[in-house]
Amino acid sequence: MSLAALVIVLMLGIEMFRPFREMSQLFHQGMVGLSASQGIFHLLDGNPVVEGEADITVPEAVASTGEIRPDGRVTLTLELEPGRYVLLSNLPAQYESGMFRPITVQ
Repeated sequence: MSLAALVIVLMLGIEMFRPFREMSQLFHQGMVGLSASQGIFHLLDGNPVVEGEADITVPEAVASTGEIRPDGRVTLTLELEPGRYVLLSNLPAQYESGMFRPITVQ
C-alpha cells in the first residue's frame, strides 16, 4: 500500500468515528438536562413548609433620592416613625447581590 493511500485510510478512519464521538457528547448533555429537569419538577411538585402568615404587602417608599450618577453623592435627611425599614436601591441586580441595609428606628 502506498503512503498516500495509507494516509487517506487513516484520515477516513478518524472521520468515520466522529459521529460516535459527537453522539456520546450529545447523549451526555441530554442526560444532564434530563437530570436537571427531574430535579426542577421535584421542586415544583413539592409542598413548601411555611409556618404562620406571610406578609406579602409591599410598603410604599418613604423617600427617594432619584437617580444618582456613579461618581455622585446625595444626602437625604428623614424623620421616621419607630419601626423597621430597609434602605435599598431599586436596581434588581444590586438588591439581589445584597446591597441593602435593614434599619430599626426606636
